[in-house]
Amino acid sequence: MIEQLNYDIYHLGVSGGKDSTAALLWLRFESGWPINRIKLSFNETDNEDALTYAYLAMLSEVTGLDIEYVYPDCGGFWDLKKKKKRFPSRKARF
Repeated sequence: MIEQLNYDIYHLGVSGGKDSTAALLWLRFESGWPINRIKLSFNETDNEDALTYAYLAMLSEVTGLDIEYVYPDCGGFWDLKKKKKRFPSRKARF
């Protein structure tokens, strides 16, 4: 266990990938930090597979922690992504 830190909250961004899942499981079950101070968020892009949402729901159930879905309010790039129905890539830029 690492040194106990005294913060108001411990925030983790969860993507549903292996790295954030490992960090979440460590934070919840091994860190020893107070569960009522752990906050989780997921950046909603409207571009995820249905399995990702099911996996996030399962993680929430297993850990007993709510995952807050954060919707970007940035205009510009976000609106362009919606209009083109994709994200830019190395070969297809905006």
